Amino acid sequence: MATIDEKLKYVEDFVNSNLGDLRISIADLMKNWNDRSTAQNLLNNSLTPKQEQYLKSTLTNAHAIDKRTPLEMAKNLVVNWLLEDAIVEVFNNYILDTGLTIYNNGNDANRQFSKKATENPDFVITDENDNIVSFIELKADYSGFVSKNKIVDLRDNGYENLRKHNGYLLVIDFANQVFYFDSIYNLPAEHINNPSWGGKPCYRVDISNAFTDQLSNLKNLGNNFDFEGDEQEDEDF
Repeated sequence: MATIDEKLKYVEDFVNSNLGDLRISIADLMKNWNDRSTAQNLLNNSLTPKQEQYLKSTLTNAHAIDKRTPLEMAKNLVVNWLLEDAIVEVFNNYILDTGLTIYNNGNDANRQFSKKATENPDFVITDENDNIVSFIELKADYSGFVSKNKIVDLRDNGYENLRKHNGYLLVIDFANQVFYFDSIYNLPAEHINNPSWGGKPCYRVDISNAFTDQLSNLKNLGNNFDFEGDEQEDEDF
């Protein structure tokens, strides 16, 4: 399993290789975060006593089955936020057609540490009239598990929201430098009780037949997908 510092290095490399032409750095991605100073000091291992206490009081017991310390959880959140913000820049600058915009959609979109875990899809795509076009859920894997097993587990609400809006699943396998992408409607799923999540129910999604390519080609995704399609009427699942 990758350490948090290894995950951060993967994300830093992703930002440099995909956003370097736009001169967007890690610092640029963080400039509008509500908890920017705390996040920056956390990554630099230079938290003030007040910031450390803030993170401990905010994240202690935030997730009962999570065995990480509050500071470990906080650093993992920061890495996730950086990746999500980088994905937003890639889609808005390279993938989406004119008139479409992608935004962060989670409860933590303002980048402020919180006890409440987000249940919304990670991203929402809107048109020029602010109408919702679709949602995207992001799953990042740093161990190569998804490429080996071709499965991804999604929380019930996350999966059901994607179905409701004909959303998409984006899976990035950093260990193998590949990504998987497809409409949730094209991906078979099984409802299970996940032992890794304390027996909580989830949908195990099969990504065997999802569109896949080298991560370096993510910017070309718009050549393969039209994000302006009509929403599908969901059926029972």
